Amino acid sequence: MTASPHLIEYDNLSIRLLSALAGNALGNLSTSAGKMLDVACFFFDKDISKSLLSFHTLYLENSHLDNHKDDINQQADDIFAAAQLSVTAAQAVDFDAASQKKITELANVQKELEALIQQDSLIKKRMVPVMQCMQYEDLISNRIQRLILCWEYMILILRKPKEVSINQALEKFNHLLASEDEHQKFFESVLKCQYNQQDINDVSHEIEDVSDLLERFFAFSHASLEACVLQTQQAFDELMMLLDLVTGESKDVAYLFTDENESLSDIKSIISKSHHDPNNHQVSQVIKEIAIASEQHSNEAKDIIQSFMMALQSQDMIRQNIENIAHVHQVWSFYRHSIKTQKKINANYLIDFGQDLIGKMTSRPEQVIVEGFIPGVDAGSEEEESIFF
Repeated sequence: MTASPHLIEYDNLSIRLLSALAGNALGNLSTSAGKMLDVACFFFDKDISKSLLSFHTLYLENSHLDNHKDDINQQADDIFAAAQLSVTAAQAVDFDAASQKKITELANVQKELEALIQQDSLIKKRMVPVMQCMQYEDLISNRIQRLILCWEYMILILRKPKEVSINQALEKFNHLLASEDEHQKFFESVLKCQYNQQDINDVSHEIEDVSDLLERFFAFSHASLEACVLQTQQAFDELMMLLDLVTGESKDVAYLFTDENESLSDIKSIISKSHHDPNNHQVSQVIKEIAIASEQHSNEAKDIIQSFMMALQSQDMIRQNIENIAHVHQVWSFYRHSIKTQKKINANYLIDFGQDLIGKMTSRPEQVIVEGFIPGVDAGSEEEESIFF
């Protein structure tokens, strides 16, 4: 059965909202990775700090490198492996001479990082959580970008549902995915079977029309976003690991403080309170406690503590962004069941849909995005927003 034009219009609107909110999350992801590096740079000397920042800029903020990411990722893995192993041999870096200028720059930065890693055992230990955090941020970013591509393809399907072959659409979605976990979740949520690298044409999915496909894709998209939330927790864990390391290196990091006996043990204890919360829902309270505790430290220590606070805030913002995208699924699905039975979209009903979405958004930029898509929806004044950051 073909979806009605007004239902297609509603689905198109909802997908555009999802894509816009995902774009907002992607912008915050880059900022979040930068905050982690701000923290890390306190514990590295000037040379390696400069190299790390250059690597972050080149690797995570240049979309034109995507076509060469396989080669680049291999080099990043080599750096990570070097940080874990006590070896002195240099890793080979081999890039095509015809590659773009930025790729050449990245190769040079990687060589520089690698050389610095080999010189200092402390750098090796500290590099592991830093590189891991950057990789988690990159995984989340790439996963969300692939979801956006899938949603954009869904818009094309909804515009011309009669022209769509369900099997061809399924193959296209599967082709847009990359990781093993994504394929597993896609087969489980959409095809209702386990993934064994089988051909989609060999699977009996029982999807009769585009409406069925959309409902199942809801489930996949939600599962994929949940995986992203988990990876934000893993990035947070790496921040804790770095703090564990430098807390245990009190003599080696004494140069950071006026008082060489000063440590970050009290801050570590406060942050650990949220470590057992899988979604870090108490980050706001933890940050308040850190701010109070920081008053007992010297100015030098306060600078480090402030960076930790900002990194925690940034990680929590990413978690909220991703969870809020998932909220759109729920609101979209709830209103969709009623719109299915209507002959046209009621403007007031659409406003209710938008206001419900705004109520679930936790940041001003997200609320403004929703307001911009639906005439008549009011995000409220900026003063009404509950300020966390």
